[in-house]
Amino acid sequence: APPPQQPPPPPPRSRDGDGDVDWDNLVCLVCKRKLKSAAVLAKHVAESELHKQNVAARDAQRRPHDDGRTNGRGFSEAAPERRR
Repeated sequence: APPPQQPPPPPPRSRDGDGDVDWDNLVCLVCKRKLKSAAVLAKHVAESELHKQNVAARDAQRRPHDDGRTNGRGFSEAAPERRR
């Protein structure tokens, strides 16, 4: 009989709330880099220019583009256009 299959590993845990860091595996999920120690990973998150740029780029993608036609909740204000 074949040996029983192992269940898939659980998803990486994060202690930083944003899901940016997998502390168990010492990986910066934003930069997709594995570091050698928790101290090096903490320094990377706090001081790395690459990390800051990658976080800014990710946040810019998540944010809806404001072209002046949204009401702050992501819905366009179409009524003024219909009234023209």
